[in-house]
This record gives sequence, structure tokens and C-alpha cells, in this order.
Amino acid sequence: MRKITLLILFNLLIVAINCLGQTREIDSLQTLLKTTKEDTSKVNFLNLLAKKLNNIGNYDTALNYATEAKNSAKKIEFKKGLAFSHIMIGNIFENQGHYPEALNNYFISLKLNEEIGYKFGIAKSYNGIGNAYKNQGNYPEALKNHFVALNIFEKINDNRGIAGSYNNIGLVYEVQKNYKSALKIYLSALKINQEMGNDSWQAVNYNNIGIIYMNEGNLQEALKNYSNALKIYEKTGDKRGVANTYNNIAVVYDKLDNYPVSLKNNFISLKIRSEIEDKDGIAVSNINLCALYFKLKNYKIAEKYGIVGLKTSKELGNINAIVEAHKSLYEIYNATGRPNEALQSYKLYIMNRDSLFNEENTKKIIQQQVQYSFNKKEADTKLEQEKKDAVYAAENKKQKIILILVSCVLLLVLIFAVYAYKSYLQKQKSNIEIQKQKEIIEKKQKEMIDSIYYAKRIQIALLPNNKFIERKLKELKKK
Repeated sequence: MRKITLLILFNLLIVAINCLGQTREIDSLQTLLKTTKEDTSKVNFLNLLAKKLNNIGNYDTALNYATEAKNSAKKIEFKKGLAFSHIMIGNIFENQGHYPEALNNYFISLKLNEEIGYKFGIAKSYNGIGNAYKNQGNYPEALKNHFVALNIFEKINDNRGIAGSYNNIGLVYEVQKNYKSALKIYLSALKINQEMGNDSWQAVNYNNIGIIYMNEGNLQEALKNYSNALKIYEKTGDKRGVANTYNNIAVVYDKLDNYPVSLKNNFISLKIRSEIEDKDGIAVSNINLCALYFKLKNYKIAEKYGIVGLKTSKELGNINAIVEAHKSLYEIYNATGRPNEALQSYKLYIMNRDSLFNEENTKKIIQQQVQYSFNKKEADTKLEQEKKDAVYAAENKKQKIILILVSCVLLLVLIFAVYAYKSYLQKQKSNIEIQKQKEIIEKKQKEMIDSIYYAKRIQIALLPNNKFIERKLKELKKK
């Protein structure tokens, strides 16, 4: 027991060290807040502070900041900030197990976001409502709201929101033991978060994937995913995430019949959950410890944890936890020879189990309808992608044909240009030859004309002129 205590303290020390970075960030925000005027920036700072404190389980202070943000947003009529304040308050109440109060704030945020037409905020409100219903065991309403949120996130191309909605839908499938669908949608969410480098949500996905593998009996794969989740949660200082992961690891070692290691992880989880006042988690940890100590035949301690788990579960109205608590207490009373108490616990176990079973039948029918819608949506998405691929292929083919035709035309133009250039050169050559022939002919013509003129001059020089002939004729007449 002393070893277990030391291990618990060591692991809690690691968590505390990793929370230090987040604490410094909170301190910086608190310092900035002191110099911020009463405007939208102050509301945003207050909401961010509430979110950071909520993540590390400091719910009271987180609620104070969220409430202050709400009041400031009302004062300056900043509806967007006011809506986020109500989402934040709802989330804090939800983490504390106060589901009616959480739902009330989520519905107020939904109305405000719809008034300003803020689609991202509307989707966040629907997701919050779905989570609250899921925690109350109202799975049909939970799925309905999560699918509305998913549809909005897809329309506005918000991958972070899409991944978050996938995760929420997977949680409902998981509770309904539809592990195949849950694993498929968790892996889709993980892929998106890995592409975005979103560590916090990757941790959530790893944890949920680990739960599916555990339920399917693949315990080593479950531990591998839990280890991935725990590293991220400790790095980011998310106490709630750390506590949930230790709880999940404890369940695996319980299934491996390694009860000492299971106890160690359960105690770490319970301590953190008690510090952050996670009532739902406290109930689960107590019921788990009750079952473990029963297996170790330490019935007195088992009963103590079982009673605490049952009481907390009743306060929250968590039927699943109530059923498990009554079952464990029945086994303890039966083993310790207390037939009256055993009979009473058994009756309550059967009554709550049957109530849950009847609800589950209805939920399964609705879940099947939702699964059909989801599969249809996937098929429609695939068909749409195939259409896009076909259009792209046709367009690509068309562009290739156009490119070939243009290339042919350019080739013909080039051939014509070469032919025309050659013709031009040939014509130039012919013109030069013609010019040479012309020059030769002109030269010969000039030579002939010069010869004629020369002969004429000789003739003129040798023959007497007309006056001489006339004078000689006159002389002959006189004789």
C-alpha cells in the first residue's frame, strides 16, 4: 500500500509540473485583464481565462470569470461574447455534473447565436446540448443535436468543428456498444486533428480509440492509445483528461487481473477527480474501486466505496452508474452473509437495469436510423466526389484535345511559314537572275545602237551631203 501511495504522489507531481506552464499563461491573462478597458476585448479575455481554468479543473474560479464575462457582455450589448459566456458556463456546470444548469446555458447561447446568425456559435451550442443529453443518458437527443452541429460545421468548412462533432457522435455510439461505428468515426476525427496539429483533441481521440480496443479485447492496443493520450494531457496540463486516462488504464489492468496496478491507477484518477470536483468521475472511480476490492475479498473497503459511488450516481441521475453500484453492493452483501440487504440491492439492480434496458431498446432503434443517415451521408459524399472526379477527367480530356489541336495548327503554321520563306528566297534568287539577264540585254541593246550610230556616222562621212548633190545636178543640167 505504501508503494502505491508513493507512485500516486509521483504521478501527481508530474501532472503538477506540466500544469505550471498553463498556470503561467493564466497569470499573464490575469495581468492583461487589469489594464483592459470595459469593451469586447475584456469580455474575450474573461472567457479565455474561464476556458483555461476549466481545463485544469479550477471550476469555481472559472465560473467566476465566465459570469463576469457574461455581465460585461450584457452591459456593452456584445451578443457574440455573451453567447460564448453561456457556452463556457454550461461547460463548467457539465464538468461538475450539473446537467440541467448546463442545458439551460447551452439553450440560452443557442438563442443568442441564432439572433446574430453566428453559424459557428450555433454549432457549438448544439454540440454542448448534445453532450449534456449524452451525460444524462438521453442518447437520441444527443445524436440529434450532434448531427445538427456536424451539418453546420461541414457547411462552413470548419475542420476542427467537424472533428469535434465526429468525436461526440462516436461517444454516443460507444455507450450504445456500437463499437465498429464508434471506432470508424474516432479514427476519422483523429486524422483531421493530426492534419491540423491539434494536440488536445488528439488526446481525446486516442483515449476514445483505446476504450474501443479495450471493449473489443485488444488490451495491448488499448494501452498503447491510452499512453499516447496521457502524454498529451500531461503536456497540456489537462487534469480532467489525465484523470480519465488513468481510470481507463486501471480498467485494462483489471481485465489483465493485475489488481495492484489497477488500484494504483484508480487512486490517481480518484484523487485528481476529487481535486477538480468531477462528480461523475468520482462516482465512476468509487464504483471501480468497490469492484476491485471485492475481487481482493476486502469486502469492508469495497462496501465503503460502493456506497459512495451509489450516492454520487443518484445525485447525478446516472442510471448506468446506479446499476453498476447496486450490482457490486449485492455481490458484497451476498458474500458477507447479509441476505436482506443483498435481496434489496438485487431488486434495485434489476429494476434499474430493466429501466435502462427498455430505454436502450428505443435508443437502438433511433441509433440505427441515425447510423443509416450517417452511412447515406457517406455514400452521398462518395458519389459527389466521384462526380467531381468524372467532371475533372472530362475537363482534362477536353483540355488535352484542345492542346493537340492547337499544336497541330501551330505545326501547320510553321510548315507554311518555312514554305513561304523558301518561296521568298527562291523568288529573290529568280529576281536577281532576271535582273542580270535584263542588264545583259540592255548592254547588248546599247552596243547594237552604238554600232548603228557608228555606221551612220561613217556613212555620213563617206557620202556627199544633199547640198553637194543638188549643186552637182544643177551643173549637169546647165551643160
